[in-house]
Amino acid sequence: IFFRDCRDVSLLSCLLMDEWSTAFQNVLDVFIKADREAIFHYPVDVGNVDDYLQVVEQPMDFSTIQKNLQSSYYSMDDLHEFQRHLELTFNNAILFNRPRSVYAMEARRMRSMLLMVFRKFLTT
Repeated sequence: IFFRDCRDVSLLSCLLMDEWSTAFQNVLDVFIKADREAIFHYPVDVGNVDDYLQVVEQPMDFSTIQKNLQSSYYSMDDLHEFQRHLELTFNNAILFNRPRSVYAMEARRMRSMLLMVFRKFLTT
């Protein structure tokens, strides 16, 4: 192996080399860095946002995805589930917040990044 980790190769190559957890972590790191205001880093505080669970069926955030990675919730075959959890994070913010709120606007920006990031990591 001529590289230290999966940052040097594509997501697909990492998956094929059975380094899928590192590949998933690298993708999550891209989104954590892109979330300049840390809006999606932690769960919504449902104690302070009374109706959140009435609107959002399955809350999701980066720390939950991180815990899933650390507990081996995802497997090599779960690329789509991993991607779905990222997308769910952004879709929840869009669903719950007003369209012109900073939360919804950032969620749309991050969601549009999702396709580009997965395309880059899968084909690089």
